Amino acid sequence: MVGGERLDLEVPDSDEIDIALALVAGYLSGSVPSGYWIVRAFARTDIRRHGSGNIGATNVWRTFGRRYGIPVVILDTAKGFFPALVFFHAVSPLAGVLAGGAAMLGHARPLFLKFEKGGKMVATTGGAFLGVAPLVGAVGAIVWVVAFLVTRYASVASILSAVALPVAALALGQPWPVVVFAIAAAAAVIFMHRANIGRLLRGEENRFVLRHRGSPRAQTCRQSAPEVALHASGSSGAIVSPDAPSRSQYDSAISLWPDQTTARPEEWIRFANSRPRS
Repeated sequence: MVGGERLDLEVPDSDEIDIALALVAGYLSGSVPSGYWIVRAFARTDIRRHGSGNIGATNVWRTFGRRYGIPVVILDTAKGFFPALVFFHAVSPLAGVLAGGAAMLGHARPLFLKFEKGGKMVATTGGAFLGVAPLVGAVGAIVWVVAFLVTRYASVASILSAVALPVAALALGQPWPVVVFAIAAAAAVIFMHRANIGRLLRGEENRFVLRHRGSPRAQTCRQSAPEVALHASGSSGAIVSPDAPSRSQYDSAISLWPDQTTARPEEWIRFANSRPRS
């Protein structure tokens, strides 16, 4: 009451506040750039300068190996899982799927990287569905693993697992928010892989190869390493520059970064020298 008159002020109800919190919490969780931070902290380089240029688990694993790839898979999955799970059970199925969708958006355009390019949302999408509909998430995960083992294309596995989400949600009789979320998530993942689809149609997509230290590719990298060191130092009289890493550092760097053809010599030398000597 003001001056004897009643002020009709609309106060948001608790449902609207909960939905807003779900969106904010989900987006902030998804914005945590796990792949970028892990590679920056331990490999001392920017993952966005390598491979496909995104911060997702596939690019980290392909470029730096499973030692970095596995933690990024776990963290990227957790980014979607926890907000979706919490809001699904604490508020409503709608709040849960909105939190999961916001986490996907955060992963694609992370706040903590100033909204620049993130990842393709595959692991985060899987985590969100494990939070709101575990059986649907499990179907998507199984389809991804089977498709990957058969084709060795991470992109094909991601697209097929995305398509499986709405099919599983409908078949398992999930509530409408989960079904709509599954359709939207599948469309988003496929859209994020549109460049991969083009390369697949042209026969230019790269298969995911699990390389080992003793592989022919690694041996080739070892043989070319003195030339890389020579180029990096700018020296023309020495076979190996004074700045060249030791053999143990070469081996360690090669095991983490199998494809040296995509690296600038100076960049690779700095990375190799960051490895511990033995």
